[in-house]
Amino acid sequence: MFHFGYAYVGESDVGTQTAVLLCMMGLEKTTGLTVGDVQTTNGCGQAIADVENNIVHRGTSSPLILEAMRSGGPEYLDAVTTYEKNVIGFNRANQDNLREPLVAVYPQDGTVIADHTFAIMDRAPWVTEDQVKAAEMFRQFLFTTAQQELLLGYGLRPADRSVKLGPPIDTASGANPAANLATLQAPDVLVVDQVVDIWKDVKKPANIVLVFDKSGSMQGEKITQAVNGAAEFVGEMDRKDWLFWLPFDGEVYPGIQGLNSEIGEQLQIDIRSTTARGGTALNDAIARAHQILEERRKVQGDTARYGIVVLSNGQDGNSKTTLPVLEEMMRSTEGDRAGIQVHTIGIGEDADDQALTKIAGFTNGGRYWKVKDPSTIAAVYKRISKYW
Repeated sequence: MFHFGYAYVGESDVGTQTAVLLCMMGLEKTTGLTVGDVQTTNGCGQAIADVENNIVHRGTSSPLILEAMRSGGPEYLDAVTTYEKNVIGFNRANQDNLREPLVAVYPQDGTVIADHTFAIMDRAPWVTEDQVKAAEMFRQFLFTTAQQELLLGYGLRPADRSVKLGPPIDTASGANPAANLATLQAPDVLVVDQVVDIWKDVKKPANIVLVFDKSGSMQGEKITQAVNGAAEFVGEMDRKDWLFWLPFDGEVYPGIQGLNSEIGEQLQIDIRSTTARGGTALNDAIARAHQILEERRKVQGDTARYGIVVLSNGQDGNSKTTLPVLEEMMRSTEGDRAGIQVHTIGIGEDADDQALTKIAGFTNGGRYWKVKDPSTIAAVYKRISKYW
Protein backbone atom coordinates (compact mmCIF):
# COMPACT_ATOMS: atom_id res chain seq x y z
CA MET A 1 0.00 0.00 0.00
CA PHE A 2 1.17 3.51 -0.84
CA HIS A 3 1.39 5.67 2.30
CA PHE A 4 0.87 9.39 1.85
CA GLY A 5 0.77 12.35 4.20
CA TYR A 6 0.36 16.10 4.16
CA ALA A 7 0.05 18.98 6.58
CA TYR A 8 -3.17 20.06 8.26
CA VAL A 9 -5.55 21.83 5.89
CA GLY A 10 -6.43 25.34 7.05
CA GLU A 11 -3.40 25.39 9.35
CA SER A 12 -0.61 24.96 6.81
CA ASP A 13 -0.25 26.69 3.44
CA VAL A 14 1.04 23.47 1.87
CA GLY A 15 -1.77 21.40 3.39
CA THR A 16 -4.39 23.87 2.20
CA GLN A 17 -2.91 24.03 -1.29
CA THR A 18 -2.91 20.22 -1.39
CA ALA A 19 -6.65 20.13 -0.73
CA VAL A 20 -7.24 22.76 -3.43
CA LEU A 21 -5.16 20.73 -5.89
CA LEU A 22 -7.12 17.58 -5.12
CA CYS A 23 -10.39 19.44 -5.58
CA MET A 24 -9.36 20.80 -8.97
CA MET A 25 -7.98 17.44 -10.07
CA GLY A 26 -11.27 15.79 -9.14
CA LEU A 27 -13.15 18.33 -11.24
CA GLU A 28 -10.54 18.23 -14.05
CA LYS A 29 -10.20 22.00 -13.85
CA THR A 30 -7.02 24.05 -14.08
CA THR A 31 -8.60 27.50 -13.82
CA GLY A 32 -11.76 29.22 -12.66
CA LEU A 33 -12.60 27.18 -9.55
CA THR A 34 -15.71 28.69 -7.92
CA VAL A 35 -17.45 28.29 -4.58
CA GLY A 36 -20.26 26.43 -6.36
CA ASP A 37 -17.75 23.89 -7.71
CA VAL A 38 -16.61 22.88 -4.22
CA GLN A 39 -19.03 20.22 -2.97
CA THR A 40 -18.74 16.99 -1.03
CA THR A 41 -20.84 15.06 -3.54
CA ASN A 42 -18.99 15.87 -6.77
CA GLY A 43 -15.50 15.17 -8.05
CA CYS A 44 -13.98 17.77 -5.76
CA GLY A 45 -15.16 16.23 -2.51
CA GLN A 46 -14.66 12.70 -3.79
CA ALA A 47 -11.03 13.31 -4.74
CA ILE A 48 -10.27 14.78 -1.31
CA ALA A 49 -12.11 11.92 0.42
CA ASP A 50 -10.30 9.25 -1.61
CA VAL A 51 -6.92 10.61 -0.55
CA GLU A 52 -8.04 11.18 3.04
CA ASN A 53 -9.06 7.53 3.29
CA ASN A 54 -5.42 6.63 2.71
CA ILE A 55 -3.76 9.30 4.82
CA VAL A 56 -1.32 7.80 7.30
CA HIS A 57 0.33 10.77 9.01
CA ARG A 58 -0.34 14.45 9.34
CA GLY A 59 1.33 17.39 11.08
CA THR A 60 1.09 21.12 11.55
CA SER A 61 3.54 21.79 8.71
CA SER A 62 5.34 19.91 5.94
CA PRO A 63 8.81 20.60 7.46
CA LEU A 64 7.70 18.79 10.63
CA ILE A 65 6.48 15.85 8.56
CA LEU A 66 9.78 15.83 6.69
CA GLU A 67 11.64 15.70 10.00
CA ALA A 68 9.52 12.71 11.03
CA MET A 69 10.33 11.08 7.69
CA ARG A 70 14.03 11.64 8.37
CA SER A 71 13.86 9.82 11.70
CA GLY A 72 11.26 7.24 10.66
CA GLY A 73 12.68 6.39 7.26
CA PRO A 74 10.69 4.89 4.36
CA GLU A 75 8.57 2.96 6.86
CA TYR A 76 7.03 6.23 8.02
CA LEU A 77 5.76 7.60 4.70
CA ASP A 78 6.25 7.06 0.98
CA ALA A 79 5.34 10.58 -0.05
CA VAL A 80 4.39 14.02 1.25
CA THR A 81 3.36 17.27 -0.39
CA THR A 82 5.80 20.10 0.17
CA TYR A 83 7.67 22.86 -1.64
CA GLU A 84 10.47 21.96 -4.05
CA LYS A 85 12.86 24.07 -1.97
CA ASN A 86 12.02 21.92 1.08
CA VAL A 87 12.99 18.78 -0.82
CA ILE A 88 16.28 20.39 -1.79
CA GLY A 89 16.97 21.66 1.72
CA PHE A 90 16.07 18.31 3.29
CA ASN A 91 18.42 16.34 1.04
CA ARG A 92 21.29 18.77 1.46
CA ALA A 93 20.95 18.97 5.24
CA ASN A 94 20.65 15.20 5.71
CA GLN A 95 22.69 13.80 2.82
CA ASP A 96 24.94 11.75 5.10
CA ASN A 97 22.11 10.27 7.18
CA LEU A 98 19.44 9.25 4.68
CA ARG A 99 18.66 5.70 3.67
CA GLU A 100 16.91 7.12 0.62
CA PRO A 101 16.87 10.77 -0.55
CA LEU A 102 13.65 12.59 -1.38
CA VAL A 103 12.79 13.10 -5.02
CA ALA A 104 10.51 15.91 -6.20
CA VAL A 105 7.57 14.86 -8.39
CA TYR A 106 5.74 17.34 -10.60
CA PRO A 107 2.14 16.14 -11.21
CA GLN A 108 0.87 16.83 -14.69
CA ASP A 109 -2.65 17.17 -13.27
CA GLY A 110 -1.32 20.45 -11.95
CA THR A 111 0.82 22.05 -9.33
CA VAL A 112 0.90 25.39 -7.54
CA ILE A 113 3.59 27.98 -8.04
CA ALA A 114 3.99 29.68 -4.68
CA ASP A 115 4.95 33.31 -4.99
CA HIS A 116 5.59 36.06 -2.50
CA THR A 117 3.64 39.20 -3.22
CA PHE A 118 5.45 42.51 -3.48
CA ALA A 119 2.78 45.19 -3.19
CA ILE A 120 3.36 48.91 -3.48
CA MET A 121 0.70 50.74 -1.48
CA ASP A 122 0.64 53.69 -3.87
CA ARG A 123 -3.00 54.56 -3.18
CA ALA A 124 -2.78 54.47 0.60
CA PRO A 125 -3.13 57.98 2.10
CA TRP A 126 -0.23 57.43 4.48
CA VAL A 127 2.25 56.57 1.70
CA THR A 128 4.22 59.46 0.21
CA GLU A 129 5.33 59.82 -3.41
CA ASP A 130 8.95 59.40 -2.34
CA GLN A 131 8.09 56.13 -0.61
CA VAL A 132 6.34 54.86 -3.72
CA LYS A 133 9.38 55.73 -5.84
CA ALA A 134 11.68 54.00 -3.35
CA ALA A 135 9.50 50.88 -3.45
CA GLU A 136 9.56 50.89 -7.24
CA MET A 137 13.34 51.19 -7.22
CA PHE A 138 13.60 48.31 -4.77
CA ARG A 139 11.34 46.16 -6.95
CA GLN A 140 13.54 46.88 -9.96
CA PHE A 141 16.57 45.91 -7.88
CA LEU A 142 14.99 42.57 -6.92
CA PHE A 143 14.43 41.76 -10.59
CA THR A 144 18.03 42.40 -11.62
CA THR A 145 19.83 39.33 -12.91
CA ALA A 146 22.30 39.36 -10.02
CA GLN A 147 19.54 39.27 -7.40
CA GLN A 148 17.47 36.67 -9.26
CA GLU A 149 20.50 34.39 -9.51
CA LEU A 150 20.96 34.60 -5.74
CA LEU A 151 17.60 32.88 -5.31
CA LEU A 152 19.04 29.67 -6.70
CA GLY A 153 21.17 29.22 -3.61
CA TYR A 154 18.00 28.93 -1.53
CA GLY A 155 16.44 26.33 -3.82
CA LEU A 156 14.01 28.90 -5.27
CA ARG A 157 13.23 29.25 -8.96
CA PRO A 158 13.76 32.84 -10.15
CA ALA A 159 10.76 34.79 -11.39
CA ASP A 160 12.92 35.83 -14.31
CA ARG A 161 12.64 32.84 -16.65
CA SER A 162 15.74 33.95 -18.55
CA VAL A 163 17.94 33.04 -15.58
CA LYS A 164 19.44 29.62 -16.18
CA LEU A 165 18.68 27.09 -13.47
CA GLY A 166 21.57 25.44 -11.69
CA PRO A 167 22.60 23.84 -8.39
CA PRO A 168 21.01 23.15 -6.02
CA ILE A 169 17.99 22.93 -8.33
CA ASP A 170 19.33 19.72 -9.83
CA THR A 171 18.85 15.98 -9.71
CA ALA A 172 21.62 15.60 -7.15
CA SER A 173 19.44 17.50 -4.68
CA GLY A 174 16.22 15.72 -5.65
CA ALA A 175 14.87 18.36 -8.05
CA ASN A 176 14.32 18.28 -11.80
CA PRO A 177 15.25 21.61 -13.43
CA ALA A 178 13.76 20.43 -16.74
CA ALA A 179 10.42 19.41 -15.23
CA ASN A 180 7.28 20.52 -17.03
CA LEU A 181 5.41 22.64 -14.49
CA ALA A 182 1.72 22.22 -15.25
CA THR A 183 0.48 25.11 -13.15
CA LEU A 184 -3.00 25.69 -11.80
CA GLN A 185 -4.70 29.02 -11.26
CA ALA A 186 -5.07 29.56 -7.52
CA PRO A 187 -8.68 30.37 -6.56
CA ASP A 188 -9.72 33.33 -4.43
CA VAL A 189 -10.00 33.29 -0.65
CA LEU A 190 -13.70 32.41 -0.45
CA VAL A 191 -13.16 29.34 -2.64
CA VAL A 192 -10.21 28.24 -0.52
CA ASP A 193 -12.32 28.62 2.62
CA GLN A 194 -14.97 26.41 1.05
CA VAL A 195 -12.35 23.76 0.22
CA VAL A 196 -11.22 23.78 3.87
CA ASP A 197 -14.80 23.24 5.02
CA ILE A 198 -15.29 20.36 2.57
CA TRP A 199 -12.03 18.78 3.72
CA LYS A 200 -13.22 18.86 7.32
CA ASP A 201 -16.45 17.16 6.25
CA VAL A 202 -14.79 14.28 4.40
CA LYS A 203 -11.60 13.64 6.36
CA LYS A 204 -11.34 10.59 8.59
CA PRO A 205 -12.65 11.01 12.12
CA ALA A 206 -10.22 10.55 14.99
CA ASN A 207 -10.43 8.40 18.11
CA ILE A 208 -8.40 10.12 20.84
CA VAL A 209 -7.76 9.21 24.47
CA LEU A 210 -6.64 12.08 26.70
CA VAL A 211 -4.34 10.62 29.38
CA PHE A 212 -4.01 13.29 32.05
CA ASP A 213 -1.75 13.36 35.11
CA LYS A 214 -3.60 14.76 38.13
CA SER A 215 -1.12 13.58 40.75
CA GLY A 216 -0.09 15.71 43.72
CA SER A 217 2.99 17.03 41.93
CA MET A 218 0.68 18.79 39.45
CA GLN A 219 -0.72 21.17 42.07
CA GLY A 220 -0.70 24.92 41.58
CA GLU A 221 -0.05 26.64 38.26
CA LYS A 222 0.64 23.33 36.50
CA ILE A 223 -2.85 21.87 37.01
CA THR A 224 -4.50 25.23 36.25
CA GLN A 225 -2.80 25.62 32.89
CA ALA A 226 -2.97 21.90 32.07
CA VAL A 227 -6.75 21.65 32.45
CA ASN A 228 -7.19 24.80 30.37
CA GLY A 229 -5.01 23.32 27.64
CA ALA A 230 -6.82 19.98 27.64
CA ALA A 231 -10.20 21.71 27.49
CA GLU A 232 -9.07 23.82 24.54
CA PHE A 233 -7.82 20.66 22.82
CA VAL A 234 -11.38 19.32 22.95
CA GLY A 235 -12.59 22.54 21.37
CA GLU A 236 -10.07 22.18 18.52
CA MET A 237 -11.17 18.65 17.60
CA ASP A 238 -13.93 18.07 15.05
CA ARG A 239 -17.46 17.32 16.16
CA LYS A 240 -17.32 13.82 14.64
CA ASP A 241 -14.17 12.88 16.55
CA TRP A 242 -14.52 10.38 19.42
CA LEU A 243 -12.86 11.35 22.70
CA PHE A 244 -12.14 9.51 25.94
CA TRP A 245 -11.09 11.32 29.14
CA LEU A 246 -8.64 9.24 31.18
CA PRO A 247 -7.22 11.10 34.19
CA PHE A 248 -4.89 9.32 36.60
CA ASP A 249 -2.94 9.73 39.81
CA GLY A 250 -1.91 6.60 41.70
CA GLU A 251 -4.92 4.98 39.97
CA VAL A 252 -6.61 5.29 36.58
CA TYR A 253 -10.08 6.86 36.39
CA PRO A 254 -11.97 6.24 33.13
CA GLY A 255 -14.11 9.30 32.54
CA ILE A 256 -16.61 10.53 29.98
CA GLN A 257 -16.37 9.23 26.43
CA GLY A 258 -18.21 9.72 23.15
CA LEU A 259 -18.48 11.85 20.03
CA ASN A 260 -17.28 15.39 20.52
CA SER A 261 -20.60 16.65 19.16
CA GLU A 262 -22.42 14.87 21.99
CA ILE A 263 -20.11 15.07 25.01
CA GLY A 264 -17.71 17.89 24.15
CA GLU A 265 -19.33 20.54 26.35
CA GLN A 266 -19.62 18.24 29.36
CA LEU A 267 -16.11 16.93 28.79
CA GLN A 268 -14.68 20.43 28.99
CA ILE A 269 -16.57 20.97 32.26
CA ASP A 270 -15.20 17.70 33.65
CA ILE A 271 -11.67 18.58 32.61
CA ARG A 272 -11.79 22.02 34.22
CA SER A 273 -13.05 20.51 37.49
CA THR A 274 -10.03 18.18 37.80
CA THR A 275 -7.99 18.51 41.00
CA ALA A 276 -4.45 17.32 41.74
CA ARG A 277 -3.58 14.80 44.44
CA GLY A 278 -2.13 11.31 44.91
CA GLY A 279 0.66 9.33 43.24
CA THR A 280 1.55 8.59 39.61
CA ALA A 281 0.51 5.51 37.60
CA LEU A 282 1.58 6.77 34.18
CA ASN A 283 2.34 3.43 32.51
CA ASP A 284 -0.92 1.86 33.67
CA ALA A 285 -2.90 4.80 32.30
CA ILE A 286 -1.20 4.61 28.89
CA ALA A 287 -1.67 0.84 28.78
CA ARG A 288 -5.38 1.33 29.47
CA ALA A 289 -5.63 4.00 26.74
CA HIS A 290 -3.92 1.69 24.24
CA GLN A 291 -6.29 -1.15 25.12
CA ILE A 292 -9.30 1.13 24.60
CA LEU A 293 -8.14 2.20 21.16
CA GLU A 294 -7.18 -1.31 20.07
CA GLU A 295 -10.73 -2.41 20.85
CA ARG A 296 -12.08 0.39 18.69
CA ARG A 297 -9.61 -0.43 15.89
CA LYS A 298 -10.95 -3.97 15.74
CA VAL A 299 -14.35 -2.52 14.86
CA GLN A 300 -13.49 0.57 12.81
CA GLY A 301 -10.23 -0.50 11.20
CA ASP A 302 -8.79 2.02 8.74
CA THR A 303 -11.97 4.12 8.59
CA ALA A 304 -10.67 6.25 11.47
CA ARG A 305 -7.40 7.51 12.94
CA TYR A 306 -6.22 6.82 16.47
CA GLY A 307 -4.20 8.74 19.01
CA ILE A 308 -3.19 9.06 22.64
CA VAL A 309 -2.27 12.43 24.13
CA VAL A 310 -0.40 12.08 27.43
CA LEU A 311 0.33 14.91 29.84
CA SER A 312 2.52 14.18 32.85
CA ASN A 313 5.11 15.92 35.00
CA GLY A 314 6.43 13.25 37.33
CA GLN A 315 8.09 9.87 37.40
CA ASP A 316 5.95 6.75 37.56
CA GLY A 317 5.87 5.35 41.07
CA ASN A 318 2.63 3.38 41.17
CA SER A 319 2.18 1.42 37.91
CA LYS A 320 2.07 -2.34 37.68
CA THR A 321 2.94 -2.03 33.99
CA THR A 322 6.67 -1.68 33.37
CA LEU A 323 8.13 0.35 30.53
CA PRO A 324 9.39 -2.75 28.63
CA VAL A 325 5.93 -4.33 28.88
CA LEU A 326 4.36 -1.10 27.64
CA GLU A 327 6.76 -0.98 24.71
CA GLU A 328 6.00 -4.56 23.73
CA MET A 329 2.28 -3.80 23.91
CA MET A 330 2.45 -0.64 21.78
CA ARG A 331 5.10 -1.57 19.22
CA SER A 332 3.78 -1.21 15.66
CA THR A 333 3.50 -4.45 13.73
CA GLU A 334 5.08 -4.86 10.31
CA GLY A 335 2.97 -3.19 7.66
CA ASP A 336 0.99 -1.16 10.18
CA ARG A 337 2.45 2.29 9.50
CA ALA A 338 -0.42 4.28 10.97
CA GLY A 339 -1.61 2.47 14.06
CA ILE A 340 -2.02 4.48 17.24
CA GLN A 341 -0.04 7.71 17.33
CA VAL A 342 1.18 8.83 20.75
CA HIS A 343 2.07 12.38 21.77
CA THR A 344 3.50 12.97 25.23
CA ILE A 345 3.71 16.31 27.01
CA GLY A 346 6.19 16.71 29.85
CA ILE A 347 5.56 19.66 32.12
CA GLY A 348 8.15 21.07 34.51
CA GLU A 349 11.76 20.30 35.33
CA ASP A 350 10.75 17.17 37.25
CA ALA A 351 9.15 15.51 34.21
CA ASP A 352 10.70 12.19 33.20
CA ASP A 353 11.91 13.38 29.80
CA GLN A 354 13.64 10.12 28.98
CA ALA A 355 10.60 7.94 29.64
CA LEU A 356 8.16 10.30 27.92
CA THR A 357 10.40 10.56 24.87
CA LYS A 358 10.67 6.80 24.70
CA ILE A 359 6.91 6.31 25.01
CA ALA A 360 6.26 8.79 22.19
CA GLY A 361 8.59 6.74 20.01
CA PHE A 362 6.85 3.41 20.62
CA THR A 363 4.50 4.08 17.68
CA ASN A 364 4.96 5.80 14.31
CA GLY A 365 4.56 9.55 14.17
CA GLY A 366 4.57 10.26 17.88
CA ARG A 367 6.42 13.16 19.46
CA TYR A 368 7.52 14.35 22.89
CA TRP A 369 6.67 17.96 23.72
CA LYS A 370 8.69 19.50 26.55
CA VAL A 371 6.90 22.31 28.39
CA LYS A 372 8.91 24.42 30.80
CA ASP A 373 6.43 27.28 31.10
CA PRO A 374 2.94 26.04 32.13
CA SER A 375 1.34 29.00 30.34
CA THR A 376 2.36 27.48 26.97
CA ILE A 377 0.51 24.18 27.48
CA ALA A 378 -2.62 25.34 25.63
CA ALA A 379 -0.54 26.20 22.55
CA VAL A 380 1.08 22.76 22.64
CA TYR A 381 -2.30 21.01 22.90
CA LYS A 382 -3.54 23.06 19.93
CA ARG A 383 -0.58 22.02 17.79
CA ILE A 384 -1.05 18.37 18.70
CA SER A 385 -4.73 18.53 17.68
CA LYS A 386 -3.62 19.20 14.10
CA TYR A 387 -2.00 15.76 13.80
CA TRP A 388 -5.42 14.12 13.29
